[in-house]
Amino acid sequence: MTHDKFIEQLEGYLKHIRAAYGYFDAYEAIIAAYYNNFEEINIARGFFTVARCSLYNSMLMELAKLYCTRKQSSERTLSKLLNLLQDNKHLFRDEDNIKGLIEEAKLRLADMEPEISILAKRRDKYMAHNDPVCFERDFNPGKEMFLGEGVILSLLTFSESLCRDIFSHLDSRKICTRMENSGDLNELLSELHSIRSNP
Repeated sequence: MTHDKFIEQLEGYLKHIRAAYGYFDAYEAIIAAYYNNFEEINIARGFFTVARCSLYNSMLMELAKLYCTRKQSSERTLSKLLNLLQDNKHLFRDEDNIKGLIEEAKLRLADMEPEISILAKRRDKYMAHNDPVCFERDFNPGKEMFLGEGVILSLLTFSESLCRDIFSHLDSRKICTRMENSGDLNELLSELHSIRSNP
């Protein structure tokens, strides 16, 4: 594979990381708004409830694209990125550093396997398919297949740091994994608060 083709592949991973961070930041803003702008949220509580749940599921789907591997699949997951990296070590200035990066990343992925398994189960049984278990009266995806903010942030930061490390060995470009508009909801609610406070 050529240097440019490898960068093109890596940029595909970054696209999913940016999307997941965008959903995460908006989700966090809504959670914070429930505490900081409760009156403004209550104007359209149903909207914010639906938005919060949709952002959570969208964020998990983006993470599933990065982490969850199915057998006999051509999906591009972080595990497959490590294989691609292994096969293309010749593109890097210092192959020994790349070997260390690959080994460390594989260990981290193995440590995160319980969380990745929950993520895959949520994707496969609840979000992407209509498994019979999802129709049972007592089924609660938030309880049985829940991933907390700390776990989600850990998955996000690992994928981000892996891609940053790979890029740092390829060339000196800076990468951006956060969207510029991640603070929009806070600004909107603050403006609404000002309007309501000073009629």
